[in-house]
Amino acid sequence: MVQKDRDINAGDEPIDPAVLIDDDGQAYLYFGTRVPKAVKLTADLLHLDGPIIDMSVSGNNYGEAPWMGKHNGTYYFSYSTGWPGQIAYGTSASPLGPFVYQGIVLDYVGLSTNHASVVENFKGKSYLFYHNGKLPGGGDYRRSINVDELHYDANGAITQVVQTTQGVECVP
Repeated sequence: MVQKDRDINAGDEPIDPAVLIDDDGQAYLYFGTRVPKAVKLTADLLHLDGPIIDMSVSGNNYGEAPWMGKHNGTYYFSYSTGWPGQIAYGTSASPLGPFVYQGIVLDYVGLSTNHASVVENFKGKSYLFYHNGKLPGGGDYRRSINVDELHYDANGAITQVVQTTQGVECVP
């Protein structure tokens, strides 16, 4: 969808895409390494709808793997801090930022990369999906999918997720 040789400001590595469809139906694409990028999408989700922008995160230690979510009207931009990396996050009143760094969502996972995504309010709970290499034969290129609950405190701050070996209970 984004091509370095065609799109202005696509960045050196337009990888790790994530999409947010906001409450008003507007879709946004987030991607990029070293510099987080965002662009509006058309209603059919097939084309860019405007310029690609560089996103701003105060105290930024952005590496790659962006993810955008929304909780109680606040936008939560999470990302990997590098190689190896933690999952950090910032918040904003706008899906395009600027974002204010808030802290770490997930600590190092023992691999050269750390990517994560959030499922918000599924049957009343939120979940963090991420990968590690803890299954037999696992490693940097043989990753295991994990899921643990994600919690917010009374002020909307994300409580750092503690990695478990069992994950979450089955949700019927």
